Amino acid sequence: MVVKFRTSAEKDFLLINLVSCGIVERLSMPCCDAITLFIYGGFEMCDVTKVWENLNTALIVSDPDFNVTYANQRAYTLFEELKIAGLEVGKNMAACHQVATMTKLKMIYQDFASKKIKINHLTMDGPDGTLTIVNVPFYNEGGELGGVVEMVFEGSLA
Repeated sequence: MVVKFRTSAEKDFLLINLVSCGIVERLSMPCCDAITLFIYGGFEMCDVTKVWENLNTALIVSDPDFNVTYANQRAYTLFEELKIAGLEVGKNMAACHQVATMTKLKMIYQDFASKKIKINHLTMDGPDGTLTIVNVPFYNEGGELGGVVEMVFEGSLA
């Protein structure tokens, strides 16, 4: 199946998540505006929204200015379990993070923007044990930071 994208940010977002979810068997990228997906049986691209919404991993996407542009249902549920108020698409992440956390996030985003790092991860205590938070940047056509995809895995990845 060949899928065309309007922006490289759309492609990056989809690839990061399809691979991390184990949906995609392998990828081939013949050019910058299309990819060929070799998909495990039965998956249709129209189902991708259902995948994100039903994924048992919190998924939050933000722009370079820390505005939340997407959050799946597990993100909302997990934030409720952690008693963190303020997660809402369209709102700035400062609404749900402490000042010290936002200071750290600004440094991480700066490192992503300058391409000093390709991934950031940390662990924290969750309601049922360890949470592993993985942040991955995506870039626009001009190579500038387009935003960050945050995935919260319930458990240790080590």
